[in-house]
Amino acid sequence: GLYGLYPKYRCYIKPLSYLFHLLGTQLVVKQLAIDDGMPSVESLNSLWKQLKTLFNPWICPINPVALQATANWIQQLSDQGSSLMPWIPGDSQHARLMLHSMISSLQPLMVTEGGAGPCTNHMLSNLLNMYTTYYAMTETKDHIFGVIHPALSALNWKDFLPDLKDIEAMMKIISKFLPQCHAFLGAIFIQIEWQRVIVARESDAEFMRKLMPAIFCLMVKLSNDPSVRQGGRLLKIITQSE
Repeated sequence: GLYGLYPKYRCYIKPLSYLFHLLGTQLVVKQLAIDDGMPSVESLNSLWKQLKTLFNPWICPINPVALQATANWIQQLSDQGSSLMPWIPGDSQHARLMLHSMISSLQPLMVTEGGAGPCTNHMLSNLLNMYTTYYAMTETKDHIFGVIHPALSALNWKDFLPDLKDIEAMMKIISKFLPQCHAFLGAIFIQIEWQRVIVARESDAEFMRKLMPAIFCLMVKLSNDPSVRQGGRLLKIITQSE
C-alpha cells in the first residue's frame, strides 16, 4: 500500500516479527551447520540475499524503478522520482520490531566468531551497503532515520575491517548534504579501530593508497558534527594517525 505493509497487518506485527526472526535464525544456523561454522563468501552472499528477501518489504523503501511495478493508484499518489517510504510515523514501533528481528537473526554469525571475523565483517559490510543504497537519500523521512540509526549504530562496528567498497560507501554518504546521515556515519567512524585496519592491510599498496586520503577526508568532514567530537574518540583517531 501507499503507507507500507504495516496498516494492513498491524494486529499481527508482533507475531510476524517473531516468526521472521525464527525463520531468519533458522536460515543462518542451517548454513553454519552445512559449512561447519565457517561459511564461504558465496554462502554468506546467498544467506544475505535470502534474509533481504524476507525482510525487505517491511524495512526498505521502494525506489522509483521498483515503484513502476506497483499498482497504478500507488504510482499516481506517490511523488514522482522519489522512493516510497516503508512505514509512516505511527508505525515506527512496529518497524523497529521488524528491524530488530532481522539484526537478531544475524547474531549466530557474530557469536560463532566471538565478535570479530570474516562472517561478522561481511554482514556489517552488507548492512552498511544496505544503508547507503536505501536510506542515505534526501527524501528519507525523519521517522525512518529514527528507527534505522539507533539500531545500526548499536552494532559492534569496532570489529569492522572495511574494504574499499565500504570506504567508497562512506565517501558517497559524506559527499551529499545529508546532516543526519553524516551524524550516523560519524557514530560508526569513531567506533572503527582504524589503526587495526591499517595494520591488517598495510602490505596492500593499492588499498593503502586509497584508504589514507579517504580517512583524512572523513575525519575533516565529520569533525564538523558536534556529536562526533564529543567523547574524544575522534581526537584519539587523529592522534593515532600522526
